[in-house]
Amino acid sequence: MDFRFSEEERAVSELARKILEDQLGNERLKEIESRASAGSAGFGLEFHQSVDLDTAYNSVVDRMERAMPDLPEAVDRYGIWRFDPDDEPVVWAGAGIPETVEDPHHIMANIVAPRLERVPGIAKVE
Repeated sequence: MDFRFSEEERAVSELARKILEDQLGNERLKEIESRASAGSAGFGLEFHQSVDLDTAYNSVVDRMERAMPDLPEAVDRYGIWRFDPDDEPVVWAGAGIPETVEDPHHIMANIVAPRLERVPGIAKVE
C-alpha cells in the first residue's frame, strides 16, 4: 500500500480540520475525525445527544460555505451526510426475483410492499 499523499490532499485534510477546529472546544461536539485519500478529504463529527441536530447541521453548512473560498481550487463541491440512528430501519431485507419476471419493480412496489405494510407493526416499506 502506498500511504503517500499529495500536497493538495494534505492541504485539503488540514483545511477540513481547521474548518471545524473551533468546534473542538465546543461542548456540543463529542468527537471530530479527519481523513484524506486520493482525490478527497473529509471529517466526521459526533455531537452529544443533547444537541439539536438541525442547529448543528446548519452550523456545519454555514462553516463549509464560509470555508469554500479558502479551499484549493480543485475543491469544487462538498457534501454533508447526516446520520440519525432513529432514522435507521429496524429490518433490512432483500428479495430474489426470477429473471423471467417482466417488471420486478412493479411486483415489489405494487404487490409485495403493500402486503408487508398491512402487517401489524410495520410502518413503512421502501
